[in-house]
Amino acid sequence: MRIKARELSLTIIIIIYLTLRFFLYDYISYSYIINPLLWFSIFAIAYYFNKDFKLRKRNRYEHTQNIVIIMFIYAIVYFASGLIFGYQNNIYSYSLSGIIKNIMSFVFIIFFQEYSRNVLLIKGPKSYVYRILITFLFILNDTNFSYLISQISMPLSLLEYFVTTFIIVVLHNIVLSFLSYKVGLIASNVYRIVLVILAVFIPLVPHHDWLVSFMLYMALAVVIFYVVLKKEIKDDREITRREEKSVSSKSLVFTVALLIVLSLFVTKVFHYFPVAIISNSMKPTFSRGDVVIVEKRSKDEELELDEIAYFAHKDKMLTHRVIKKKIENNKTYYRTKGDNNEFEDDYWIIEDDVEGSIKFQIPLLGYPSVWLSELLRSK
Repeated sequence: MRIKARELSLTIIIIIYLTLRFFLYDYISYSYIINPLLWFSIFAIAYYFNKDFKLRKRNRYEHTQNIVIIMFIYAIVYFASGLIFGYQNNIYSYSLSGIIKNIMSFVFIIFFQEYSRNVLLIKGPKSYVYRILITFLFILNDTNFSYLISQISMPLSLLEYFVTTFIIVVLHNIVLSFLSYKVGLIASNVYRIVLVILAVFIPLVPHHDWLVSFMLYMALAVVIFYVVLKKEIKDDREITRREEKSVSSKSLVFTVALLIVLSLFVTKVFHYFPVAIISNSMKPTFSRGDVVIVEKRSKDEELELDEIAYFAHKDKMLTHRVIKKKIENNKTYYRTKGDNNEFEDDYWIIEDDVEGSIKFQIPLLGYPSVWLSELLRSK
């Protein structure tokens, strides 16, 4: 794998920039000005040494149109998802100075970064190792060094960052490198600008947790990879009709639909939803790490004795068996007990506390959720 001097020089400059950013991040004031200026310098060097560089790909216009359509649909789905998950105020400032800082920090820098990425990927060696290296450099650029440094003595916080944030950063940059190499500069810029507008410049955003965000990113990535590769397969005639049929639109629809259904299922949208058990209070009926399927109950639907209820108590969600019930002031009260507990619970719950009852369980499936829950609570 031979790298030309000018691509090697640009790569080294980016590495130096990332090194300085790592060690000086907390000491640089006005990073919303300095960071774009540094990337403009990298862009200027890349442009100077590649004046003859032209946007490539014989079908780039058709590809780019497809990416614009995909991102437009994604924006609609993303914002409409708030109807299911709720909305929250954006964390970014919308004062005049805040908007200017956001534009400097996010918008200006996009073209500089993506032009540099495009030059490195297109003009560099046609090697997977080299492309992975360039993608890795841009992953480092999107990594929150300031947070990592501040949490270096707290391994649980670092693990949380990698599980909930870093995985999306990696996926995001894989898609960008793929678009930059396979389609071109315009497509990667469209992809980034739409995501930045949705994340930064809309005052009201959907209230997603990290899992839903990851599922949406994954669905978007699957669609982009499919559409681009499908077009290349058709144009280059690289596979037979039978092989082309195997990557038909049905498989895409099924994959995306499955991701959407799974994300909705785990977020309690349907009449049934899963809950991971985090204690052994109901052993041997079910144990820590099992997943139970809860059937939603309406507020006027009473639980029967011996049913296992899923209910709220003091900001916690519990899963215990109903052992007593009474009616006072036209309200039904329930007394519960864990099968593995020596004593019954020392409180009564009312019907408004109950979200549903347990129908069946799946052994061991909930351990990843249990570990992540314990990690977040231990902060």
